[in-house]
Amino acid sequence: MVSPVCGGTRGILHARAVGTKFQLSRRPPAPALAPFVSYYWSVTWDLRGQEPHIQHVLPHPSAHLVFQERRSGLYGVERTRHSEVLAGTGSVFGVRFRPGCFQPFLGLSASSVTGKILPLGQAFGGAALDVEHAVLAARGEEAMADAVDGFLAAVAPERQPEAEAVAHMVERIAAEPDITQVADLARKLCVGARQLERLFTHYVGVSPKWVIRLYRLHEAAERLTRRPCEPGTQAGTLAQLAADLGYSDQAHFTRDFRSAAGRPPAKYATECRGAPC
Repeated sequence: MVSPVCGGTRGILHARAVGTKFQLSRRPPAPALAPFVSYYWSVTWDLRGQEPHIQHVLPHPSAHLVFQERRSGLYGVERTRHSEVLAGTGSVFGVRFRPGCFQPFLGLSASSVTGKILPLGQAFGGAALDVEHAVLAARGEEAMADAVDGFLAAVAPERQPEAEAVAHMVERIAAEPDITQVADLARKLCVGARQLERLFTHYVGVSPKWVIRLYRLHEAAERLTRRPCEPGTQAGTLAQLAADLGYSDQAHFTRDFRSAAGRPPAKYATECRGAPC
């Protein structure tokens, strides 16, 4: 079943472009793949007669398997925002792996593919080229998902409890905004900071500090996007937002947000305020 994106746009900058400039849908994988895969996603657009649209997305601590004409590949965790120019018509079908749960497919430290794009044949062998052809030739998302289900089920490794434990750690960071430091996570999990560093580097490909900072910036973008359209609320000061996210001062938060989103938080909020609610 296709899931419409309701509240599921976290990390997408200027998320009101969803549904106007492009369509985004998600669907679950086959049940046997749920330990490894968060969901399948599909992006389609038809901008014929319109100016190209540049869409920016903050990174996620997940590897992605992407099927697109002349651009298919295995995308390791990206450290910086992803920018995509959408023009004319087009579509992309992708697999978002659970954080840490692509590593069992890889057999190496996930850090070895961080920031890299691997050709499908290099990542999965020659059979991946057959599934690429099947996905790109398929009519409709259900047929695409069926082709990917069959391929991943055939190449899926044995489940690794440690990888799944790391996935739960990352999911907890995303769900609990009060985790703003590695020490917070270590205390909640009763796991040492050094062990967390080792686990995240091996399974996710980035440090726990980076993941925590990333999700707090996701939270910041979400609040700055949402607040202008909430009747009866007053946007809190950026200083208060910085404090809520665990920053010692507003300047540090502003630098981090500008680095991640490409503009300072005040400008981003102004741009969102000018967008239709």
